[in-house]
Amino acid sequence: MSGVKAKDTARVNKLVKQAGELLYAKHGSAQQAKVSAESALPLLNEAISLDGKHAQAFFHRGSAKALLKEYHAAIADYAEATKIDKAFIEAWTLMGYTKARVEDYVGAIVDYTEAINLDSKNADAWRLRGFANLKIGKHYDAIADYTRAIELNGAVVSTWRNRAIAKKKIGDRISAIDDYTRALALDEDNVNLWIDRGVTKGQVGDHLGAFNDLTKAISLDASKVVAFRNRALANRMLGKDKAAWADVTRALEINPNDNKTIMLQSEILADTMPLDSAV
Repeated sequence: MSGVKAKDTARVNKLVKQAGELLYAKHGSAQQAKVSAESALPLLNEAISLDGKHAQAFFHRGSAKALLKEYHAAIADYAEATKIDKAFIEAWTLMGYTKARVEDYVGAIVDYTEAINLDSKNADAWRLRGFANLKIGKHYDAIADYTRAIELNGAVVSTWRNRAIAKKKIGDRISAIDDYTRALALDEDNVNLWIDRGVTKGQVGDHLGAFNDLTKAISLDASKVVAFRNRALANRMLGKDKAAWADVTRALEINPNDNKTIMLQSEILADTMPLDSAV
């Protein structure tokens, strides 16, 4: 804070502390978080007006703007924080995260890489870079990043799930099923994981396993068209045409305009129609 008067330094530190307390308090709703961000902004604007080289002030203001969905302005503040303090790991990480929010995945990868170079044990940076690589189609890089994230912290469900998705992209469905299983061990009531694993089991020919997983998904949430549609497919492959028809019927009750289900219904109807009726 060279050039900043002592009384201003004390004022700046107080403002930044107050803003941080507002921003990082536990919020019961998105609206409460928004109110806190709006309250923090004037404090941070004043702090920056008194000391334009206060990295933490820019960092907090970036976080406030991100909460208000002012993503590009938030990125600018995070960037300023990293210019002032090139070793500001959290600023690099959140700048990358915010760039990902505006679908600048290439820029996000650059920022996450900076964070990783500063701290190679930053599991969040590895995990988030994995997601950015996944989004731009660098599936092998995504798998490598997720693998390192898991080595550092294997308790994050999304890391296992997204590595499974990346593995499916390169055709490694068997290993993907293993990752879905590890994710389910962490979150056994996650309906999307049951659907993902069930669909993948069907793709490798384990139709009974697919049926069981999709039945579990439906027991958790009976509103998922994808679960009924894929269970119909599993039933069809198991030779259970009536059960398959019941599942597509239910899927279409939920969403009459689901084209994949309509196509599957037509295929089931064609398969079960007597030959002489088609003449």
